[in-house]
Amino acid sequence: MLKSWPQGGPRRLWLYENAGNGYSGPSISNGKYFVLGTRDGSECIIALDANTGKELWTAKLGGILENNWGEGPRGTPTIDGERVYGLSGRGDSPA
Repeated sequence: MLKSWPQGGPRRLWLYENAGNGYSGPSISNGKYFVLGTRDGSECIIALDANTGKELWTAKLGGILENNWGEGPRGTPTIDGERVYGLSGRGDSPA
């Protein structure tokens, strides 16, 4: 952690604005950034290049959790070696 920040704060490297709704935390491994979000009526895992923010792939998890406290996934993707695991807010996962 820096002991002092540059005036105006740290420089933004990239911004990703296509994750949809949800309350997922990120997981980062081997230069890839994984997060859960919503797209096209489904919850999904989204994989980005951690250095550039470029979308690499997505995988659908299931339907979108809907409730009065905010819609979308609640979990954080889990990484085990070359595999990424995700669970939708409703408990769905890809087959």
